[in-house]
This record gives sequence, structure tokens and C-alpha cells, in this order.
Amino acid sequence: MPAIAWLEWSAASFARARTEGKPVLLSIAPTWCRNSVEMDRSSFADPDVVARVGLRYVPIRVDADRRPDICERYSLGGWPTTAFLTPDGGLLGGGPYVEHERRADVLERVADAFHKGGHATVADTTPRARAARPAGLTAEQLLEQIDGWYDPEHGGFGGAP
Repeated sequence: MPAIAWLEWSAASFARARTEGKPVLLSIAPTWCRNSVEMDRSSFADPDVVARVGLRYVPIRVDADRRPDICERYSLGGWPTTAFLTPDGGLLGGGPYVEHERRADVLERVADAFHKGGHATVADTTPRARAARPAGLTAEQLLEQIDGWYDPEHGGFGGAP
């Protein structure tokens, strides 16, 4: 049975995405989650999905219990979360459990948008982000400032809590 060659959350994984010019497919799931196990059994074991992920993405798997910092930043409404990221960690989109029937189509559509120049993140379109934007800063300036605080090796922003 084919399997996705999941990588760990690391600077090397994101460097690979930058080098290969691919978006990151981030799967966040606790090992005990029934829906996560089902998604692994159905969608992530499907030969078509495995081939598409291998060809068009850099796949990263994070255990939500072991990396709550990443889970907090990228969780999109529950487990499992599938988030699509830029090679620099910006959120392109995603969501919780995606039915097996839709997964291949979603993978194709996101990868196509990314490769057509759809690198814009959703970071400045959410109500929370708009409300938190300091007056006088453009979205680009704010993103540059935030990027400077981000720790790509360990995830999160700034020092330890």
C-alpha cells in the first residue's frame, strides 16, 4: 500500500519547499483522533492522492499533542487539520477533515493556484488579523514584521512561553 513520505516540521522541510518551488501540505492530527486515523486509512492511502502529494507538495505531519504551538497557529477548526502553506509558512488555506471523494480535487486546485502565482496568504483577510493590524502599517509591512519574529525551526513567535 502506498504511503505519503511525511516530513517533520523543520527548517530543512521548509527549505526543501522553497528549493522545489512547492507549497507545503501540513497535516495536524493527534494520534488518538478517530477522524485522523480514518483520513490516513482512506484519503492519505489512496494511490492517486499519494502520487499528487509526492509530485506537487512538500508534506509535513505534526502530532497535535507533541507540537501544541504549531497546532495553535495552524489548526483550522478541528482535527485532523489539513493546511496549505507557502514555503515560508504563510497560510494559503485549508480546513478540518476532507472527505476522500474531494481530497484529490482539493490537492490539484490548491497546487494549481499556488503555481499560477497564488502565493497570497489569508493572514490579512481574517477579522482577527484586520483588527490587530496597527494603524499606519500596510499588510505587507505587518507581514514583514511578523516574519521577522517567526521561528521556522521550532515554530511559533518569539521566545519560549
